[in-house]
Amino acid sequence: GNAGSGSVGSITNSSVGTGTLIFNGGTISSDSLTARTINNAITYTGDVTFGDGTNNGALTFAAAEALGAATRTLTVNTTGGVTLSGIISSTGAYGITKAGTGTLTLTGNNSYTGGTTINAGTINIGSANAISTSGTITFGGGTLQHSASNTTDYSSRFSNAASQAYNIDTNGQSVTLATALTSSGGTLTKSGSGTLTLSGANTYSGGTTISAGTLKVNNATALGASGGAASITSGAVLDLNGITMTNTNALTVNGTGISSGGAIINSSSTGATYAGLLTLGSASSIIGGTGTINISHAGTITGSTFGLTLGGAQGGTISSIIGTGTGTLKYRVEPSSLGQVVLIKHLQI
Repeated sequence: GNAGSGSVGSITNSSVGTGTLIFNGGTISSDSLTARTINNAITYTGDVTFGDGTNNGALTFAAAEALGAATRTLTVNTTGGVTLSGIISSTGAYGITKAGTGTLTLTGNNSYTGGTTINAGTINIGSANAISTSGTITFGGGTLQHSASNTTDYSSRFSNAASQAYNIDTNGQSVTLATALTSSGGTLTKSGSGTLTLSGANTYSGGTTISAGTLKVNNATALGASGGAASITSGAVLDLNGITMTNTNALTVNGTGISSGGAIINSSSTGATYAGLLTLGSASSIIGGTGTINISHAGTITGSTFGLTLGGAQGGTISSIIGTGTGTLKYRVEPSSLGQVVLIKHLQI
């Protein structure tokens, strides 16, 4: 039957008759917070909204879904989220656009051949072919969230059109983006626990935000064009990974990283260099780990009243002037670092 604006609140984990449901627009909701599973196949002939802002139960559609000969906008407003576990197919090169603040989880072996656009909320990729094997992935403000079932590098499919907002949630996994991200005015935000490694010679120019987990660089220009500022949120980590960074991205540092292991670290035994100028946004730490860290910018590290802790087994060098006013400068002595030194070239009091 056809489903325009309406509710599936009277349906409890079952099929609606035996036929295919046709979604030609409107809103599909559960009642209250009750989770609902629909086992009918679905054909879309229009764009659909899931959840009406009041009826927020999770919705699961377990059978095949046909997009037809158009790209469909799926708006998820329910706080319980929507899961599409059947195979999503298309007639021609058509795909999906994700809108709404909720989470759309895709767990089928999907075969649609068009693009995937994430304009709001989150797409959780819960299977190997969740966002199919072809089509451009466009970031308009939403987040691509990985899972234990999918840590695929999709960077070769990422759009490099202007002003892309690359939002990647590693969700406890380790993910690598190897293809260069070149969006003019584009930004990159890393969220969720786990590690995102950037191996491409990136030129996106809008800046980088490390909101949670670890962002590991594996290229001298991994953080994009020099004019794009970077920032580390308290509890997150930038891992320089033995790389000599050549771009001079300004970097605002907050906090002491994961388990106080350092907001800026070097997990490699090869020395690493950060060429941009640091600003302290709060009390922060730089911990070299198994390799040295060289902060090579000759400017002044600012952040009035905030303390800076330096540490690591191998020591390092700070060429910047440390001009944080009344903040404290500490060197954390590691058991294995006796005899090592952090060379501070300029200290402004």
